[in-house]
Amino acid sequence: MDIVMEASGIREKLHRYIEVADEKKIRAIYTILQNEIEAECIDTTINDAIMQYLPYLNTQQLKVVLDLVKAFVYGKRSVKNNGDP
Repeated sequence: MDIVMEASGIREKLHRYIEVADEKKIRAIYTILQNEIEAECIDTTINDAIMQYLPYLNTQQLKVVLDLVKAFVYGKRSVKNNGDP
């Protein structure tokens, strides 16, 4: 077995394994990766929303939106907007 494996090969092996693994192992894998999986879902949702409204935002509005998103994703309690409206 090659020590260095292409990402596509790893994905293929994981897909095959997940198809035949018992429920306890699937739950364990999900538990280990849960935070990353959920963060990816949040990132995709936020990205889709931003892309939908991007043409209507000026630079300052976009900066404020991105700061709010970062605060939400990273759990910060407050967001600096540098006194800008």
